[in-house]
Amino acid sequence: MNPKILVGTVTCDKYEYCLKEFLDAVKDLSYDNFDIHIVDNSKDKKYVEKLKTLHKDVTYLPHKEELREMLIEGHNFLREKAVKEKYDYLFLVDQDIILPFNILKRLLEHKKKVITGLYYNVFNPKKDPHQNVLLPVLYREGSDKNKVIQYSVEEVRDPRLLDVRQCGTGALLLDKEILEKIPFRYEKGSENYDDTWFCSDIIKAKYKIFCDTAMKCKHRVLDKTVDEKTWAAKS
Repeated sequence: MNPKILVGTVTCDKYEYCLKEFLDAVKDLSYDNFDIHIVDNSKDKKYVEKLKTLHKDVTYLPHKEELREMLIEGHNFLREKAVKEKYDYLFLVDQDIILPFNILKRLLEHKKKVITGLYYNVFNPKKDPHQNVLLPVLYREGSDKNKVIQYSVEEVRDPRLLDVRQCGTGALLLDKEILEKIPFRYEKGSENYDDTWFCSDIIKAKYKIFCDTAMKCKHRVLDKTVDEKTWAAKS
């Protein structure tokens, strides 16, 4: 078995600072049956023209100011492309996520319908501007099934396969069965992004979500304001 995978990212010119590192990592993946498609949502077409000089498969979608609408439109474009062109999987990657070279092989080995790599983001759990911390973008089910609890750094440090309740879409591998059944969406009036609703819809459809904590990805979010000591504290 050598499944055909569409690696897709939704981006804009705000992520130009990590473009080369992102593309170098994707093109260095130790797997030989995947295509890369980039969806650009910048305000003008300058960035999409630059993208096309580095990679041929790029689509420009009209700019949307609302980030959630931008992501949903882009993710659904990639989902529909994967289904229409008969890919076995869609691997969604954020452009500021730098992948480990063996992530596709490793995630495929688990034979799961929905599985993610591990990455961290900056959070402020105490709502104090001086208390920003790096935490996994990964959640387990709380005592109330409508609530989730974020994993701690300690809980995901050792390599293992976790059955999780919610994850982000930054390094998410989706089987074609999921793509055919579940679109990306969000509910107006809610502050949650499409990853929250997508994971909720997956659970409601009686599927499970997994994370391989060995597949730790570098996240270059807020790259200019997060220093190396902070990044080092995540490992």
